[in-house]
Amino acid sequence: MISTCFLYLVAAGLFSRAVWFFENNAWNHAIGGDASETGSGPGSYDIRQSVWHVNCCSPELNGGGGWGIFNSLFGWTNSATYGSVLSYNLYWILVMVSFALMRFQEKNGRLPFMKAKKQESVDSGDEVRRESVVEQAVLATKVEG
Repeated sequence: MISTCFLYLVAAGLFSRAVWFFENNAWNHAIGGDASETGSGPGSYDIRQSVWHVNCCSPELNGGGGWGIFNSLFGWTNSATYGSVLSYNLYWILVMVSFALMRFQEKNGRLPFMKAKKQESVDSGDEVRRESVVEQAVLATKVEG
């Protein structure tokens, strides 16, 4: 269970980091170059899309240290954007909803938005067959008569 929770954390970081890379790529195209060449200060990130930017804790400076480990495992970056923060939170909301639905299905046997299946008894199937045989016999007598 611990390894599964760890994998959920890694997946959340990967998802958030992917969104961050898309936004960073758009910023690189807007400025006409690679923003990482300007360092980690002003000009290296889009201030219009920034939620936070801290000058410490960069996984790209001085080998990254512990921040590099957080970056590779959980997607940490010292410059967060609206998209990366929202995607991280939406990922966890989706995971919580999925777990709630799985628990509901496990308890009740079906999901709330699925229709209950009609269960016909064996006797009702036999009655339908008998009725169709009777109807066929009545039709046959009408055709002959």
